[in-house]
Amino acid sequence: MTDPSPAVAALSNTLTVTLASDRELVMTRAFAASRPRMWEMFTRAEHLANWWGPRGFSLDPNHLDFRVGGTWHYAMVSDFMDPAWGKMVYQEIVAPERFVAIDCFSDESGAIIPPSSTITFEFEERDGGTLLKSRALYATPEDLQAVIEMGMVEGMGSSLDRLEDVLAGRAGGTNSTSLVMTNDTEIMLARTFSAPADLLFKALTQPEHVRKWGAPFDMVFTECEIDLRVGGSWRYVQRDPKSGEEYPFSGEFREIVPGERIVRTERFELISGAESLVTITLEARGEQATRLVSRSVYASREDRDGHIAAGMEAGVRDVYDRLEALLATL
Repeated sequence: MTDPSPAVAALSNTLTVTLASDRELVMTRAFAASRPRMWEMFTRAEHLANWWGPRGFSLDPNHLDFRVGGTWHYAMVSDFMDPAWGKMVYQEIVAPERFVAIDCFSDESGAIIPPSSTITFEFEERDGGTLLKSRALYATPEDLQAVIEMGMVEGMGSSLDRLEDVLAGRAGGTNSTSLVMTNDTEIMLARTFSAPADLLFKALTQPEHVRKWGAPFDMVFTECEIDLRVGGSWRYVQRDPKSGEEYPFSGEFREIVPGERIVRTERFELISGAESLVTITLEARGEQATRLVSRSVYASREDRDGHIAAGMEAGVRDVYDRLEALLATL
């Protein structure tokens, strides 16, 4: 694997994700809380119960024996899927600087279910707050890729959003949008929406819905056309009301499986050759939730990094928030 690009950042506004190697995933995020407080949030069961797991999940049971050789065994439960069991076995503890654990899936009895990683959580004092860094090292590149595809990255992003809420004394918030680069020419986006797959598919593919959510920030659509069939085309033109500049995007549909999958090309018409192949998959999470995964493959690393540098991450977060709000009205 080549070294990660400098553009590998921005899972969310404050969470940074890098592939340190083809087996190691590193995530960092800054918090305003002191290091002793952050340490307690990660090492006491009563605090973990308030934030560990993506939004919509709670911990039950939640058994923690925080010592070298001790374990944390828990189940993440929600209204839309079976309990997801997890386990940590603590290998090293240096309070309040770091701890190392074997992190794995498990069953109700505590038996380990592969893949597992050796994870290190580091807490660094930084500007009156704390820089949190997690390093997860897997046995094989395939194990790392498997957990990325399962949604581990966005799950941690959502959990840390919840932690931020708890530290700030607030509750609630929206689901977290994830952005990670799995190789030199690919961007993967993921988010779980509180809507069934067929409804989400309609919101993604019908112009009357796309017009309500698909333009980021204060941009407005001047054109939104979708010919939803294999070989059909789509074209969006968005205008910046402040400058009057227009930004045209277009492409063709390569594959369509209603409620499950869309494959299409995407080009920015103002830059010759700036085209990517986008695959969107919808995975049901029970009857009332759907995980959307979007993979964009570019012709070159430069094209990919250019898309990131143009503000893709902030724009996607904004339109997905708008999409979530729209879905609640449909």
